[in-house]
Amino acid sequence: MSGRSIAAAVSLALSILAVTSTLEAQLAPRQPGQPTVPRAPTGRLGLGLAHACAPAEVVTTRTLVQVACRTAVQAKGLEEVHVFAVGVDDPAFASRVLRVAMSAQIAGHRVKITFNPTADFSGERLGCPARTCRLISTIALVQ
Repeated sequence: MSGRSIAAAVSLALSILAVTSTLEAQLAPRQPGQPTVPRAPTGRLGLGLAHACAPAEVVTTRTLVQVACRTAVQAKGLEEVHVFAVGVDDPAFASRVLRVAMSAQIAGHRVKITFNPTADFSGERLGCPARTCRLISTIALVQ
């Protein structure tokens, strides 16, 4: 890895940390003495179709974190779907998605994204068009 590549990777990593710190700061404060209990995003666990994605682009805006994959979903009727997103209304989940996606992009790895292929088009309110984009249910770093 050249000096420029290392500097670019470090710069990108620092940018990721800044964005995730901002998202984490938006988390609701918990009361002293209350344990931190992870909450599962509604309708996001256990169901859906999986796509092995090589992240081509990871974008964060005021309303969403978006992962654009190099290839589209290989399923009938979903051939144009290659973008996946999560709203920042759940900052902890959005932060984790951003970290996993950026880590994969930097390291040249893939992520496995699960999503509901047909029933959930609510991403349109975030700027995730139903023709090309689906909301992320889960994301995992894979090699």
